[in-house]
Amino acid sequence: MFWVAAFLALAQGTEVKLGPGGDIPQAIREAGPGGVVTLAGGDYAPGQVAVDLSSAGGTLRSRPGERARLDFGGRGGFYLKADRYTLRDLDILNARNFAVDIDASNCTVEGCRLLGSGGDVIKLSPGPWQSKRYHRGATVVGCEIGGNRQFEGIDCVGHDDVRVLRCYIHDTPGWGVYLKGGAARGLIEDCVFERCGNLPNNPAGGACLGEHTGPDQVMTNKHGEPWESVDGTVRNCLFIDTYSAALAAWCARGAKFHNNTLVNAATRDRASIIVLNNHNLPCRDVAFVNNVVVGSAEGGRPLVWIYTNGVSGGLVFENNCYSGGNGKFWNQQAGGPVDFEAWKASGQDKTSLFADPRLDGDFRLTAESPCVGKGKILPGFAVDIDGGRRNGEWDIGADEFGAGSPRRYLGRPEKK
Repeated sequence: MFWVAAFLALAQGTEVKLGPGGDIPQAIREAGPGGVVTLAGGDYAPGQVAVDLSSAGGTLRSRPGERARLDFGGRGGFYLKADRYTLRDLDILNARNFAVDIDASNCTVEGCRLLGSGGDVIKLSPGPWQSKRYHRGATVVGCEIGGNRQFEGIDCVGHDDVRVLRCYIHDTPGWGVYLKGGAARGLIEDCVFERCGNLPNNPAGGACLGEHTGPDQVMTNKHGEPWESVDGTVRNCLFIDTYSAALAAWCARGAKFHNNTLVNAATRDRASIIVLNNHNLPCRDVAFVNNVVVGSAEGGRPLVWIYTNGVSGGLVFENNCYSGGNGKFWNQQAGGPVDFEAWKASGQDKTSLFADPRLDGDFRLTAESPCVGKGKILPGFAVDIDGGRRNGEWDIGADEFGAGSPRRYLGRPEKK
């Protein structure tokens, strides 16, 4: 019995090492449940790589200090159907549709470059929602995501407890990230978004809590009403040159947008921030607090646009700093766009500023910024985009002045 147990222990969780050009699917099968496949640096040309339930708990990674380059050449991609599977430190290039399709719970994509896919870069699915069982717990951390030919950087439909952390997301035709289809308790934190939503005549831009999923049975089955997003959070993120809205609440309940910095937002369409309904259901309990919002002067779009029937109850705008765009704020249900003083008179942003935030070349606060010390202390986090502590009086925006050096992001060129 001892030898049988030892054999099983070895069979489950073994490491398989592979060199350039090796058979990745075969290596995953050989590693077995909980196993590790380690790829030496170099080029691989896999077809479709399906990780099924028999491989739950495993890892596919590059050898430490090296990078494996997996170029699908338009022929396939990763399909994760195994809970607790991890992809680490891989370059995943030119997938036919999704670079990584996650149809399982508690999977992780860490330190990967995911570029050039034909569709969404990462796709997250709801799971067996008809029986009220939903996938949950995906983490995407420290990745470079973008350069895809269609759709979103991260397309999450109904997958709960998704965390997108410290990623560089850029050059996406659609949203950089959206959490929709009833996705609950999602968190987008410490990310940099650049040039997202680059299709013309497109409402897509940076990060959206909600959006449109049809038909609405998934959301109604989960929440009783067809909410696209529930209790999601976007915080400590930097948005640069978004073609449309940098931030959006779209049929969302309990959405929180805290301490983000938006620079040159809405260069062609919509507004820097939009709030709108879907399924005849307005947003509810939505908060925009401590955000720096610099609208595109070229785009000349409003800084905030609340669509007709966009929100019902619990809308909060506090301690933000605005500049640029056309200088207007538009609650469509109340009439046309108005200036900042009229916007404040309507009940929003009474503790906010309309001023140049005085950012440096890395879009961090300078000592002269009027945002220093003007933020609201919020629960749930106490650091900024660079991991620096927020002590005493908080600042407005993703950066806390003097709290640390700008974080390096995989794939993002460093400022000279």
